[in-house]
Amino acid sequence: MIEQRGDFWQIVDALDKPVIICVTTNGVVKKSGDLVMGKGIALQFAKRFPGLPLLLGEKVALYGNIVHLIITPDYRHTIASFPTKHNWRDDSSLSLIEKSAMLLEQLVTEHNKNAYLTRPGCGNGNLSWEQQVKPILEKRWNDRFHIITN
Repeated sequence: MIEQRGDFWQIVDALDKPVIICVTTNGVVKKSGDLVMGKGIALQFAKRFPGLPLLLGEKVALYGNIVHLIITPDYRHTIASFPTKHNWRDDSSLSLIEKSAMLLEQLVTEHNKNAYLTRPGCGNGNLSWEQQVKPILEKRWNDRFHIITN
């Protein structure tokens, strides 16, 4: 696992090859069908890709709160959800992060791409990177996984 400092969007937009970019998510679908994406990196993704909340909402409603891939025809990177919460109101769940890490690892291998994400569960999820989340991820992930921190 590689940790990098910088702006997430500047880093991924400057890459010379397509990668999987991950948005941390929860499992709450609104009556409109949109996934709740109202804060942090999720809100940035929702603003940058206006149809994403509905696409993810449909996937979560059909298949559950797991990692989902979204391929956008007008963007060269593949988007993956990375669930850290069951409900947007709650703190992030370490067991859900571990499950998401395992599923993302399988997708990275299957698609032969690197993955980029912010520290999952450590912003609005209220978890500690050094004490709680990093130990889970670093025992699973190799150098194909990039964690971006401002």
